[in-house]
Amino acid sequence: MARGLPIEISRQIVDAVRSGRRAEDVARDLGVSIRVVYKYVRLARKAGDAGTLSFRRPRKMKLDDDRERIQQLLQENPALTQRELKAILGLDVPLCTISRTLRRWKRRDESHVNDNSSSSESSAPELGESDQRAS
Repeated sequence: MARGLPIEISRQIVDAVRSGRRAEDVARDLGVSIRVVYKYVRLARKAGDAGTLSFRRPRKMKLDDDRERIQQLLQENPALTQRELKAILGLDVPLCTISRTLRRWKRRDESHVNDNSSSSESSAPELGESDQRAS
């Protein structure tokens, strides 16, 4: 790790950020600057010591609140188009938002399947153009 801080402090910084705490909170709690937190996390990443550190929070998408209902509709009627889905749910979002959100759900589901080493299929639909079928 970098010079200047005891190894225990640098380990606390990396572990705290790895556990999901915000870098700003870690800096305040440990009495270091935010730049120091970013520096130690960057060094840990380079050393391969930090695993899956990320400063990003999972993004809340516009359709997350409707996810269960959307997936239920698509399972009941796999031939449902995105336009039909938008009309049924009364969504006030562009078709590209529906398409993008469904793709993100699919990627998240696939990454969870890969993380769990499971061979089960993803429940999120596959997408094409906005006039094509939603699944």
